[in-house]
Amino acid sequence: MICPQTNHDLHSSRYMTGVLAAEALPEILAAVRQGELATCRLLERVDRTGEFSAEGANSTISYLRNLSGETNPWASERILLGRALADRMPATAAGWENGDIGLTHAAVIRKAICTLDDDLAADIEQALAGAAPHITPGQLADLAAVAKAAAAPEDAEAQAKKNHDHQKLSISKTFDGMYRFDGWLDTESGAEVAAALAAFTRKKDPNLSILDDPIARRRAEALRQMARHAMAHADSCNGNPSPRHALIVTTSYETLISGIGSADIQGHGPITAGAARRLACEYGIIPAVLGTESDVLDL
Repeated sequence: MICPQTNHDLHSSRYMTGVLAAEALPEILAAVRQGELATCRLLERVDRTGEFSAEGANSTISYLRNLSGETNPWASERILLGRALADRMPATAAGWENGDIGLTHAAVIRKAICTLDDDLAADIEQALAGAAPHITPGQLADLAAVAKAAAAPEDAEAQAKKNHDHQKLSISKTFDGMYRFDGWLDTESGAEVAAALAAFTRKKDPNLSILDDPIARRRAEALRQMARHAMAHADSCNGNPSPRHALIVTTSYETLISGIGSADIQGHGPITAGAARRLACEYGIIPAVLGTESDVLDL
């Protein structure tokens, strides 16, 4: 295989110098992006023409899974993107063609507009596609949440409720005596747990390397300390551990009163106005007056 425009033999890439590898990599990454775009577009044709059945498959997902050897979620995302690119994501398609964005950014945009009506979806898709080349997929997802909260507060609240209703946490003991945790939390719950976990996580020992003192192990120790703290205070506070940790939620007065828009949990990203109102009722409000440069004028 030859790297486009460079004549670098990729079969011998393991023997390349670092300089040659660095020169070849941008073109390879660009080619990968174009390959992903072509894959999505070809899948849209195979899907809508029913050509997948010619291969004995009963769905495009099973057809692609068998063809690629990948998982159902991997196949599903590319099929859904192919449909969305053809139907309602022209700005995203153009940015992808130009090499400005890739599959991950496009997937964020697709998920952001999939439940919106056509007119609103068109406006938000264009805005997100314009911002995507300049920010990470995580930042793009936060921007999408803010845009939807402002433009479609009912949809944003419905999604927040869906996330809340679909929270789950499982803990199981393995045969070797370890415990395994697995679960999903909505933004509010996740932010609270993450903030508490951070408060209980000890600082890294400066005399140890990351390999000797990994953050994952320190978080595991912190979870145990949180459990001990909760048990110690459970009797005196009706099962709710005390004192509560600090969770900083920033929002405007108008958003808090109207319930339309979004707020931001410091370090965790945007939440809906409804979520901010719930947190304000449960915790407390610190009114602040900010200047044009976000300077604190009064607190």
